[in-house]
Amino acid sequence: MFDGIATGLVFVILAAGLVIIISTSKILFMAYGVFYTIGAYGTWYMVHYLNMPYFLALVVGVAIAGIISMLSYILIFRRLMASEGGGFLATLIGSMGLSLILTQGGLMLYGTLPRSIPVVFKGTIHPLGLNVTNDKLALVVMGVVITIFLFWVYEKTNWGVLCGPSLISRRPRLYRVSTLPW
Repeated sequence: MFDGIATGLVFVILAAGLVIIISTSKILFMAYGVFYTIGAYGTWYMVHYLNMPYFLALVVGVAIAGIISMLSYILIFRRLMASEGGGFLATLIGSMGLSLILTQGGLMLYGTLPRSIPVVFKGTIHPLGLNVTNDKLALVVMGVVITIFLFWVYEKTNWGVLCGPSLISRRPRLYRVSTLPW
């Protein structure tokens, strides 16, 4: 049961990240999951081959994924959006192509065997007769904190109010930040 909650919160965070990307860049970014994979493999490589501490390796893995994503935006998506007829369909196809290229590159580089990082939060607790590992508990706590933070950003900040409904229309929420009485 607790594993399902932990996995569900990971999907909630992934979905929230996708919403942020879509609402800020106006791109339905199909390669989004591949960048999480790049960050995960970067973290694994730093821990496994360079014996880097986990949290430092995590920062490096996120930085690697961030740099590759920024380069892909600059080199691919900015050009697609600026080109004549460059809109939703062009960026969607570009995103799918990028996803295929990066996925195949990852398969060539790392193969198909599963990889794992040693347990970071060792130990198990037994609330209500359940066996809950400390790493799953930490994942759930971080997932809840991140979800609450993202909810707060989207509901309580001007940036969140302006970005929130961009998939549908910008009009429904613009009145919330306006000082006009109507």
